[in-house]
Amino acid sequence: MSVANTAQSIAITKQMKGGKAVTQESVRNRLIKYIAEKGVKLVFISRKIDVPDYLMAKFKTAKRELWQESLDRLDEFLKAENY
Repeated sequence: MSVANTAQSIAITKQMKGGKAVTQESVRNRLIKYIAEKGVKLVFISRKIDVPDYLMAKFKTAKRELWQESLDRLDEFLKAENY
């Protein structure tokens, strides 16, 4: 099973348990909006959620997807910031 299939399986499992699964695209859009409105650096967020800076930069530009665990941490961070 590939990483993409694993992440999709986790998302489906969350939906089945009643949780709303987030997509890479929706989190990416919220991240870009947060950075634009708050004026924070991507490295600040990377360190807060313990994801390498280079990976976050590639995620932001849609050149790479995050693992589900990293995506969940970013989603939680953005939710805590009301984004």
